[in-house]
Amino acid sequence: MSKRSDLLVECERLRRENERLRRNLAATEEQLRGQSPVGFRNGGFGEQMVQGREAAGYVQEGELGSFLAVVRDIGDRMQMEQERRLPGPFLRRVLDNLCAYVAVVSPDGAVIDGNRRILEGLGIEREDWIGRKLTDLSCWAFDPDLQVLVGYSLQRALAGEVVRFDLAMHIQPQRQIWVDLQIAPLRDDDGSISHLVVSALDITDRRRVEEALRSSEERLRLAAQATGFGTYDHDPVTGRQEVWYSEFHRICGLPCTVVPSFDLFRGLIHPDDVAGFDQLVWPSAVPGPQTRFHELEYRIIRPDDGEVRWLRDVGRAFFVLDRDGGNLRVVRMVGTVQDITRRKHAELQLEGSLRQLQEAQEQLIRRERLATLGQLAGGVAHELRTPLGVMRNAVYYLDHSLPPTEIMGQVLGEMNRAIRTTDQIIEEMLEFVREPCLERATWPVGRVIASALRLVPMPHGIRVEGPDGEMESRVQANEDQIVRILVNLMQNAVQAMGREGELQIRVERRAGGAGPGTVWISVRDTGCGIPVENLARIFDPLFTTKTRGIGLGLAISMRYAEMNRGSILVESEVGVGTTFRLELQGAVSEGENS
Repeated sequence: MSKRSDLLVECERLRRENERLRRNLAATEEQLRGQSPVGFRNGGFGEQMVQGREAAGYVQEGELGSFLAVVRDIGDRMQMEQERRLPGPFLRRVLDNLCAYVAVVSPDGAVIDGNRRILEGLGIEREDWIGRKLTDLSCWAFDPDLQVLVGYSLQRALAGEVVRFDLAMHIQPQRQIWVDLQIAPLRDDDGSISHLVVSALDITDRRRVEEALRSSEERLRLAAQATGFGTYDHDPVTGRQEVWYSEFHRICGLPCTVVPSFDLFRGLIHPDDVAGFDQLVWPSAVPGPQTRFHELEYRIIRPDDGEVRWLRDVGRAFFVLDRDGGNLRVVRMVGTVQDITRRKHAELQLEGSLRQLQEAQEQLIRRERLATLGQLAGGVAHELRTPLGVMRNAVYYLDHSLPPTEIMGQVLGEMNRAIRTTDQIIEEMLEFVREPCLERATWPVGRVIASALRLVPMPHGIRVEGPDGEMESRVQANEDQIVRILVNLMQNAVQAMGREGELQIRVERRAGGAGPGTVWISVRDTGCGIPVENLARIFDPLFTTKTRGIGLGLAISMRYAEMNRGSILVESEVGVGTTFRLELQGAVSEGENS
């Protein structure tokens, strides 16, 4: 029984002890609330801010029974509180040294404070404007519309919007400046708007530069329209292209809404001019400098109306060196294009007018020569034919009265040849100035070729090849004049070859659509050829490189060809030979008529 009683007593004691500990713990926690933070060193690594709570434990028989302490790190919180408690003069110095005009406004629009710059700009003391409405300040009181705009901006800022725009305001002394004005809401800890911050940055210089730039761009645009210039800046590698002013679109026939690119512009270039443009953009030869100025004229085909326009492209190309092949490639091209279609048309008309003037001058010179030659031919024929007749009769008498010897035969034969040559020159002069007969007939070309061959003596060393080809082709022309043309051409060929060579005669017929076409008679020799500098003059009257003759044979031949609606073409190479081609209008053959 005694042991059981002891256990019960011990249990009761422990229960009372547990109750006492709970009361002491509750009392300790109550005492720890609201204690101040303290600082201490933590292991020598610096001072650390902590908040400590301590209390004494229960006291039994006059002695300290226990001690309870709680420590928590609050360094970050203390730093934030210290930053919040920055002295007012420091913030004032920061605001006063800003380059912007700054003011703090209450939600009802009244000014609370501002920095030194805005006070100096308005020319007032701080006490004179505290509590005034922002819209009543003198900086924009000169314009009622501006006051309304500022008031409306304050309402937008109170709604939570950051408002920003440019405006003009007045500052002291009586000066207007442009500012970048911003009104932003300032919120407190619970997120509600407590104040409005108004800041204005002076942008007068920037506005002045922008205005000068706009004025310059306007002048350039008007100049571009007046002169017809379009500008471009494109990158052939990326295809990016920038153009200024609508003149470029107008020149190229593109809508203003189309964004031009390098590929688009290159696609407008005339197919015959693309190679020259590509040579400019991607040159095969490496130029010396890293930049190169260019000037090029080419055609484009406008997509809107299909019209071909001439452009003059003047600009500058920028090159960079490729790492692979070591060649330069164009990375940027900047320049102007100008529509020169009118100038090109004027140049063509001018060239045509100059050509007509030149032809008229040549005809005038030719007529003057013909008039002079006609007078000379008439006088020479009258003065020379009489003694030539006497000489011809004398040679005939000597040939029949003297005994024939070898020497006498050679002398008389040479005299006869000289008389015939002189008589032929007189006849050519008269024929050249004489108005020829224009009677035309239809006949086969083989007949006139055979007649001409009979009239031209061929040396033994010259072989005649032909005539071959379309020998039965018929032409409509004066037969005697065509025979004379062929005789002149064959004689010139024989004289060019000398003692040996080959004379080729060929006839070709070329179709002419619905008509009979044309007939070509070619006379080719293997003689010495004609120098290039003489080819343009061989048909001029009195031009000759021979020791005999006066240079009228080819002139007469060209005249006869033109009178018969034909022409004579010549091709020659020195040391190889010469080919003359007589072109005549064809006629319908008898088989075709049937």
